[in-house]
Amino acid sequence: ERLVPQAPIAADPLASPRYLDSMSLETPAIALSNATTETIRMSELLERMFRMALTSLQAGRLENLKELLPVDARLGNYMASVHAYLGQLTQDGLPAGETSRAHEIMLFASNLEHAGDVIKLSLADRIRAKIKQDIQFSVSQRAAIEALSEVIVASLRLLPAALSSRDVAAASRLAAQKDRFRELEDEIVRRHLGGEHV
Repeated sequence: ERLVPQAPIAADPLASPRYLDSMSLETPAIALSNATTETIRMSELLERMFRMALTSLQAGRLENLKELLPVDARLGNYMASVHAYLGQLTQDGLPAGETSRAHEIMLFASNLEHAGDVIKLSLADRIRAKIKQDIQFSVSQRAAIEALSEVIVASLRLLPAALSSRDVAAASRLAAQKDRFRELEDEIVRRHLGGEHV
C-alpha cells in the first residue's frame, strides 16, 4: 500500500451547482448567464443518466439502474437551485426582456428535470422488465436502438448552443433532430412491432 498508494478519487465536477453567485444578482445580465451555465450543466447530467440507462440495457444488469437514482436527485437539486436563484433575481422587478429570459431558463431547467424523471421511471422500468424477462434483441433491433440513441445524444449536445446563445440555427438543428427521431421511431414501429407500441 505504501509503494502503490490508491489514487485519490477525483471530485465530480457536476456534483452540485457552482456558478449561482449571490453577488451577481446585482447585475442581472451576469446572473442570467450564471443560471444558463448551470442549466447547460443539467443537460450534461441528463446525458450521463441516458448513457447509464443504455449501459444497463446493453449489459443486462439491474444493478446499473440503481446508479440513476443519485444522478436524478442531483438533477432535481440543480433545477431547484436555478429556480430559487432566478426567483431572487426577478422579485425586485426586471425589464421585460430579462424577465422573459429568466422564465425561459426556468422552463428549460424544468424540462430537463422532467426528462430525468422519464429516464428514471419509464425507461428504467422498461429496461428492468426486459432484463427480468430475459428478452434478447435481434441484430436489427439493436441497430435501431443505437440509431435512436445517437439522435438523442446529438440533441442533448445541441442544447447548450440553443440555450446559451439563443442561436436560431442551433434551434433549427435541434428541431430537425426531433423530427429525425420521430421518423426513426415510426420506421421502427412499422418494422419491428407491426404498428403497435409496447
